[in-house]
Amino acid sequence: MSTTCIEVGLSSWSLSESSEVRRRPVRDPVLRYSDFDERFDDSTLFFDLFRTEDPLVWEASCPPALNLAEDYSWEVIAEPSGQRIDPERIPRIMHDLLRFRVPEGSEALRLRIAGVAEQSIVPQPSVREDFAGRKVVFTLSKDNDLAWIRDWAQYYVRVHGADTAVIYDNDSTRTTRAQIAEALAGVEGLEAFAVIDWPFRYGPNDHRRPGTLYLAESDYCQRGMFEHARRRLFPEAAMVINADVDELIYSESGARLCDVLAEAPAGYVEALGLWVEAVSDGRTDAVRHVAFAQRDTSERFPTMCEPKWALVPAKLPADAQWTAHRVIGAAPMAESADFAFGHFRAINTDWDLHVSNNTTTRRTDSPEEDAPLSEIPALRRAMDAAFPSPDAGWIETPVQEDADDAFQQTAHCRMEPRDPAAAEARGGPHYWVHRSHLASLDPAQAEVAAQFSERALRGAKGAQLYFVLSVVAMRYDGVGRPEQAAPLIRRYRAGVGAAYQAACDALLAWCLRDSKPEAAMAHMAAAIAVHPDRAGYHLFIAERLKVSDPAGARRAFEAAIAASKAPGCLASEVAVLGAQCAHIGRCHAAEYLGLEVHKDVVMWSQYAAFLRQTGSMEEVLDATRMSLLGRPTNSERQLALASLYREMGQDEHAAHHEACALSLARVQYAHGTHHNAQPYERQMHRARATVALIKALHANGLQEEMDALLAKDFHAVAGLEAPRRRLASFLMQHDKLEQADAFLGRVLKRAPADPVLLRFRMLALLRLKRFDAAAAAAIALGKVAPVPPHIVNRLVNGLHPDRDCSRIRALYALLFASTVGDASPELLEKAVAYEADRGDAVQAVDWAQQMEAAHPAAAESHLARARARSAAGARGLARLDFQRALEVNPGLLAARKGLDALKKAAP
Repeated sequence: MSTTCIEVGLSSWSLSESSEVRRRPVRDPVLRYSDFDERFDDSTLFFDLFRTEDPLVWEASCPPALNLAEDYSWEVIAEPSGQRIDPERIPRIMHDLLRFRVPEGSEALRLRIAGVAEQSIVPQPSVREDFAGRKVVFTLSKDNDLAWIRDWAQYYVRVHGADTAVIYDNDSTRTTRAQIAEALAGVEGLEAFAVIDWPFRYGPNDHRRPGTLYLAESDYCQRGMFEHARRRLFPEAAMVINADVDELIYSESGARLCDVLAEAPAGYVEALGLWVEAVSDGRTDAVRHVAFAQRDTSERFPTMCEPKWALVPAKLPADAQWTAHRVIGAAPMAESADFAFGHFRAINTDWDLHVSNNTTTRRTDSPEEDAPLSEIPALRRAMDAAFPSPDAGWIETPVQEDADDAFQQTAHCRMEPRDPAAAEARGGPHYWVHRSHLASLDPAQAEVAAQFSERALRGAKGAQLYFVLSVVAMRYDGVGRPEQAAPLIRRYRAGVGAAYQAACDALLAWCLRDSKPEAAMAHMAAAIAVHPDRAGYHLFIAERLKVSDPAGARRAFEAAIAASKAPGCLASEVAVLGAQCAHIGRCHAAEYLGLEVHKDVVMWSQYAAFLRQTGSMEEVLDATRMSLLGRPTNSERQLALASLYREMGQDEHAAHHEACALSLARVQYAHGTHHNAQPYERQMHRARATVALIKALHANGLQEEMDALLAKDFHAVAGLEAPRRRLASFLMQHDKLEQADAFLGRVLKRAPADPVLLRFRMLALLRLKRFDAAAAAAIALGKVAPVPPHIVNRLVNGLHPDRDCSRIRALYALLFASTVGDASPELLEKAVAYEADRGDAVQAVDWAQQMEAAHPAAAESHLARARARSAAGARGLARLDFQRALEVNPGLLAARKGLDALKKAAP
């Protein structure tokens, strides 16, 4: 059977090279590398104009217009009728979709931007029918070997039932579209293919560079490709797989994506990736997928990478957005846990570095000789099925002569110099910012992170230091000294322009929020006066007023909600699609750090928690629903909504969200470690996934599985206090006291001085009435944090007064170590009396003195000192104290008895 080539042309529109008007980037100049302008697409207006299934509706896939829409008047005229059209602009994340309703008989559009550009464009035909019912694998590709492309398509045909392959070719120089088409035409079992010329600038690819790590707000090319594919090609496809040429999805069980997606109502699978090392097993001498199936099991480099996906377009929400690593606004199926993909280091033209972000190792380099390698069995089985003859089908591709130059250009900003002088010359402050970021991922390196940030500060020049300064503030927070960053920010605030001063005020508020709350509020008020449309500023105010001024907090939350919907912020799109791009719209340095542009899911979660204390159940429900819109794949958000429905008696809705939470939690847990390079960060993500799964298992009544997970997971890893605290709180809240005690007993071996964990264990043991063990936990807690006096009293009352004498004395000592002013006079007098009767009389006198200083007007203070002095043999002073006690409280019987006892004992 012959393979059909589906022709897909483009009707694009760009500004001329001579035009002085260009799209202006939103990124702050501080965060732009020297090659930013070269890579940024400042001229493309339309990627493509095409017809839809409705002959009177045409659509255009476009980069975001930004200033071109704000500053210039656009005019659209249908030809040949001459009728003026007002297009509907639908903003997406880093993409605009324009929709034109044209009069019958229209053949083209004449588009004008007043004084800038004019173009007549004939729309491309819809090709959705050509792909209807097809099972497609597609990707964006540049300069990949033809053999790799053919093997990629062959694999997905044989392993996952694909029958169509689509390549968006991003201006390849090594191969032509005809050569790529010829390679695909030779794939056995492939029914159709398309090679689409997509020659647009990719955008600044520096989200792995020092100082701009994870910052990606200008990659319009790939975002546009996904929206174009979704809208023009695949609306009616039976399956769409998104995987790059160096990525092969496989299943542990041997399941095929086409079967799983066809049977499931959700129709969306996410698969995390494992890096496959460039170490051949000898199946073929050529560099091909089939020769590689081993992973590095050490912790030196990232073991996993971000997900890729497969889906049925018709089964997804209409407002979901396809992106490179996930579909925003859609929840992956539980079956995702069965799928992963091999990310082949060897299948690469050395355009990029190893993604550890801290090395100049080429991606294609072999690991060190002592690296522990192991085969990925499921991937090997899948490749053996796809490539029974490893040497068959080889196609020669021209060598990429400039690969080394491209590699060196990318490496320049990332390589780690051997001496500080080289660091300043090559990377400057950005280099030290990068080092600070990497160090901050490990709590044990917080002090080192602060030192690197200060070094960045010393090497920076002028107003553009603002970003470096922001990072200094963040790093100071990492070592618990944020207020020490405030003088640095003030110093630079005086030397920067007005555009930065409000952001400096916001940073000052952030740094002073704990040490000087009134000053922090004043700084944030000043920032709001300049930028009232920044929701993050209002959230800062709301969080700090929610206890002291609930009415003021509600007003601040409402202001934040209103600001998130303000024109130009584009946060309303985030609310619908998932809050996955915190860099939409403005992109100043402080926004990059999350101080200004926020994720709506955070805002709605905070608002829901606030309303729990002050609002109606309906308001809480609405806010929780909004937070879930922003993060539908978050199992704990699903559980929060389920809990509300339970309280409102809507058990059917609650059960639905509990089941969703369990499916999502299983996927998250099965994916295991995170893709980030740092071992600590991978462990943290694993711990969070464990906590989420435990909560979901409990909500669904799967207690036995929950207990098994509690018994085996993440207690043996140091440095994961945050998820451990969350789990301990959850167990206590749900009266899982035995499990809480067992879990905390294990984790405290790794973190013996954690005050929160010690407090939880003390309370669990107290509620279990294991007073000896609870007292031991309280005494350990007292070394690092105050123990509430009422807890001391409960423990003392539960302990045997003779057998536990030393522990009772130690517990009473806690009262006088830090909480004497909070304890009642009755409890303190009891402690002094116990020490006087059974312990050290001198210590009893000292405690009595402290008690009297804390409660000078209480009769019990004088009574306690009288007893202590009496036990120490100071009868004259004791008599005076008994008399003072009676002066304060004439009816105090214990004081009268004390005086009587002194008289009888007198010689």
